[in-house]
Amino acid sequence: MELERRVLDRERLGWQRKDDVDSTRIPQHYFDYLRGGPVAPLAGVVRHNQMDLRGLAALFGKINRMLSDSADRLGEYDSLDLFGLSRFFERRGDSARADIACAQALALGLPGDVRGRAQRGLAGMAKRRGEYERAAGIWEEMVRDSGDEVHACEQLAIYYERRAKDSERALEYAKLGLARLRRQRTAPSGHAHDPSLASRLARQEKHLVERSARLERKAPPRSSRAPRRGAPGAAEPKANSALW
Repeated sequence: MELERRVLDRERLGWQRKDDVDSTRIPQHYFDYLRGGPVAPLAGVVRHNQMDLRGLAALFGKINRMLSDSADRLGEYDSLDLFGLSRFFERRGDSARADIACAQALALGLPGDVRGRAQRGLAGMAKRRGEYERAAGIWEEMVRDSGDEVHACEQLAIYYERRAKDSERALEYAKLGLARLRRQRTAPSGHAHDPSLASRLARQEKHLVERSARLERKAPPRSSRAPRRGAPGAAEPKANSALW
């Protein structure tokens, strides 16, 4: 908790805590004082609590400004703050503002482990609003970025089968997703020690196997299929609509 507060003050507020007391030592300072120890260490405890309260007040002010600012001023904020803001808006049911904040966060640049989550969230919001082509463009971006690519391939397979009515393209993405999922499962990444993750991957594999089999039955014979440009796995994947 102490480390998180220090990081919060430094990274989100631009503050450095000076001469701060380690919070793990605070109970001991109180016990020492009650047993007749010196009172001087308690001054550091008061200062520590003061910095906590000041930080919370500043953080509240910053969040309040972000909630009040218009969309054209969001570029003034850090991308991670904007991604957090988009999740807040989404939980409140304000999908329009969530979309704007998430798109701006991605445009400014997010760390790799967060970028995939933001892309998945933005594509999901677009899909729920019926903006299927835009969602497909983001999923294709995810495949190229190698961020949550199995989910992106599964969603693209659904999109091309149900919306674009392109069974061949849907089959390509279903097979690509299946191949990458199986590669994930065999990689030494600790999936076997995470039952929930292993169960999720097993469900995804089952869905992709079933979808691939169904699409294989619907697809024309392989000898009659025309060569496709931009197929999954090619050096230059086909570009869909713009990300935003």
